[in-house]
Amino acid sequence: MEFLEPGAEKGDFSINIEEIMFKNPELTSKKILILYLKNGEFNRLDVVCSHIPKWFYTDLGGLGFEYETVKESLNRKTVRIVRVQTL
Repeated sequence: MEFLEPGAEKGDFSINIEEIMFKNPELTSKKILILYLKNGEFNRLDVVCSHIPKWFYTDLGGLGFEYETVKESLNRKTVRIVRVQTL
């Protein structure tokens, strides 16, 4: 399934996992995002969610990514995932 929305720049995408999980209750944030992360064919992935998924803390680094919260409001966050920059 293709859930990514193109962003302003080439290689930038966004995804609203809250909306996807509402429409597809059998899906989890990890099931939705893991294929995109394993493919890694993006520069920046903005994830709209109600909270930062717990597996971001434990698994994203091992996959070669880091994240930061770029927008926050009541019950909604936008978390930006980018590839870890190595020297």
